[in-house]
Amino acid sequence: MCGRISLSLRVYIFVIMAFVMMPTAYAQQKDVERKRDDFDLGRATEILANMMRELEGGFVDEISADVLLQAAARGMLIASDPYTEYLSEESMEAFEMMTTGRYGGVGSLIRKKGDYVIFAQPYKGSPSDVAGIKIGDKILSIGGEDMRGATTADVSSRLRGEAKTDVEVVVERNIDSSIDTLTLRRQRITVPSVNYYGMLHSGIGYISHNDFIEGSYDEMRRAVEVLMQGDSLKGLVLDYRTN
Repeated sequence: MCGRISLSLRVYIFVIMAFVMMPTAYAQQKDVERKRDDFDLGRATEILANMMRELEGGFVDEISADVLLQAAARGMLIASDPYTEYLSEESMEAFEMMTTGRYGGVGSLIRKKGDYVIFAQPYKGSPSDVAGIKIGDKILSIGGEDMRGATTADVSSRLRGEAKTDVEVVVERNIDSSIDTLTLRRQRITVPSVNYYGMLHSGIGYISHNDFIEGSYDEMRRAVEVLMQGDSLKGLVLDYRTN
């Protein structure tokens, strides 16, 4: 009887010790794997740095480290899936604008007209609106640089920038062709998803929806709620032509 009890105790003790030691063994294994991963990462980083150093010093033409690093980043993704992409700092700004509708700038749509780009729609309360810019005002220069022949992309990149920084814009007024020099302070701009809503006639409401971005649901809901006030809404036109 005593022998059986002793055997049972030894079994219980062994089981308890196994459970106690399992987390320690697991942690030790993970630590070994982590050190191996750190070593592999360090070795790969060193190889990349050596390659960049050799190309910068020995390539026949001048090539910047930034160009090499971006090429290496894109090359890394070849080993991943087709849906993973590398976004540069410039691309990231455009991506944020596309997904959230927010960017640093003066707050206006622009379009090409003749040799120049004009302000097409200053957003209400934006720096361009506060400065008195009107639809059709022509952009002659930005920061002292002549904008004749510039594309909308060129003008947009110069008007955008970090919030709370200034940009000097010379405009020709659409109304009387007078020339004004304006200093605009860039702000964090949120492009409205719903750029207009109102009543057309006979209880028919109208909502112009520009884009599906962050906050679109709230803007659409707010527009519908306003149109429904007074119980006069009988129908609703949703305009997605510019979406």
